[in-house]
Amino acid sequence: MRGRFRHVISLLVAVGLLVSGITVYANYRAQVHRAIENKLVNWGDYLMAEIIKNPRRFQTDPRRFLFSATSNQFTSGTVLVQFMHPDGQLMAKSPSLVWFNLPFTLGDDDVIKDVESDDGTKLKVYQRHIMIDDTDYGYLILGVVVTQTVHNLLFLRNMMVAITLCTIVALVLVLNGIISVKMMTQQQRFLSMASHDIRTPLAIILGSAEVALKSHDPKEYQHALRIITDEALIMRRLVSDLLTIFRAHPLGDSLHMAWFNWADIVLEEWAHLTHRYPTKQIDIQVDDTPFYADPHQMRQVCRNLLDNACKYTDAHGQISIMVSVSRRHATLRVRDNGIGIPPDALTRIFDPYYQVNAVTEGVGLGLSIVKSIVTAHVGKITVHSVPPAGCTFEVTLPFQNNGWVKWRRQWTLLTRYVWGSI
Repeated sequence: MRGRFRHVISLLVAVGLLVSGITVYANYRAQVHRAIENKLVNWGDYLMAEIIKNPRRFQTDPRRFLFSATSNQFTSGTVLVQFMHPDGQLMAKSPSLVWFNLPFTLGDDDVIKDVESDDGTKLKVYQRHIMIDDTDYGYLILGVVVTQTVHNLLFLRNMMVAITLCTIVALVLVLNGIISVKMMTQQQRFLSMASHDIRTPLAIILGSAEVALKSHDPKEYQHALRIITDEALIMRRLVSDLLTIFRAHPLGDSLHMAWFNWADIVLEEWAHLTHRYPTKQIDIQVDDTPFYADPHQMRQVCRNLLDNACKYTDAHGQISIMVSVSRRHATLRVRDNGIGIPPDALTRIFDPYYQVNAVTEGVGLGLSIVKSIVTAHVGKITVHSVPPAGCTFEVTLPFQNNGWVKWRRQWTLLTRYVWGSI
């Protein structure tokens, strides 16, 4: 899973930069060629205007007309002018065309094409039909040498490719480094949490075991075994909770998505809690529409939110749970009338080990587990509380039963994780 995330983000960065570089180069190249073509058209308009002024003079002596009508820029070594007879015979051409005739196709009008001479000179040629008052005077052909422009564009393209590749390598290394550091931090945090929480029960178990081994009193022996059993159960719950947080992390184990019914989960979890909280009153409103997510982790969310609501209400507290399912998302809402949550604690209740009331049982991992699971499903969890009027937890989860949403989920998790929001 982690290697796949690295490959995905590296591929996305590379494709993004390559597409950007190609787009920038293509736009610039198109602008350069468009500017040259516009110049050719403007020059053609100028020469056509001169011919229209005196068409008979042009028809009588096109060579003389060429020299008198064109300015120096049309007789330079880079701008080429050529007149063709309606039957295709050459009538006149600029001095720079002594060594070369511009390509000509009878019948073409307002055509711009790229050509290359035998010696490798690259040109852009514009051909225009000279038609005045229904009289055919032939063709005007303009050419401009673009060899240096083409070479400059090729050099620019090669430089952009080299810079883009170097940038891709640098960014991929940086992003992979960020992800690696965050993964190591996550693992260190997990190990720190595990070692911190398991150390105390282990010490109690070892101490009780030593007492049991040395004692000859059956009552002390039974008492020590009872302590060992209780602490072992605490350790098992701690390990289970810590593994849930680690696996629910976006870069942990993959989710096991499946169709399930919220009503089955809610009713089963409440049935388990009634043994621990027999006097609590609950109102259940659950949509039985099938939903697509990880059913095991959704069970964890439901269990922890209900357990949290039961802890912070009195013996006959009122608890309500509502689940609604639409075509785009599901909403789980758990409300209680307990002691509520102080405003200064609302921003910390999802932190591991944080407890609003330290007197309650547990180590403060329940809401952290819920947050991790909801984040892994690209969902949102919010809490509203006005002490002492109780509080409401609301979980919103998007539908994830098609390929596009799955890719969007992976991309969202990647961006959130890379930029430190999860």
